[in-house]
Amino acid sequence: MNEQFKGYIEAISRAMDRFAGFCLVAIMAVVVLNILLRVIFNRPLLGTVDYVSLLTAVCIAVGLAHCALQNGQIAIEFVYQKLSPQIQGLIGTVINAAALLFWGAAAWFIVDYARTTAKSGMVASTTPIPLAPFIYMVALGFAALGLVLIIKTAESIRKVLP
Repeated sequence: MNEQFKGYIEAISRAMDRFAGFCLVAIMAVVVLNILLRVIFNRPLLGTVDYVSLLTAVCIAVGLAHCALQNGQIAIEFVYQKLSPQIQGLIGTVINAAALLFWGAAAWFIVDYARTTAKSGMVASTTPIPLAPFIYMVALGFAALGLVLIIKTAESIRKVLP
């Protein structure tokens, strides 16, 4: 795997992780603002559920690539570590390749869904926020995860073919 390509993917995933952090702070700010407005002025922030839902979807999707890059997902290390490096590589190759196919297909179909949503002009349920940009961001997060999985698959293949 080209180290320059890997460096680009790592930089992209770090930037997306920072954006996920920004989304998380925005979620907290919206919730706190809603509570304060409700308590102080008896006037809640209209559309809080929409804002929080959309930001949460984006936050999770754009944070996945960095999580995968850091091996932050759940793994059965106890059994896995007792296997030979070649078997570990084989298992890793199969799992990463299957995940790449799944998340790649998910990104593809979500882009198609975002196009349909944009054409129809679909908006959030309680606010006039167009949904398409948020759906595109989710697809971008899944595509970035796919790029990370390409790196992980290549690393696993190197374990199998020393």
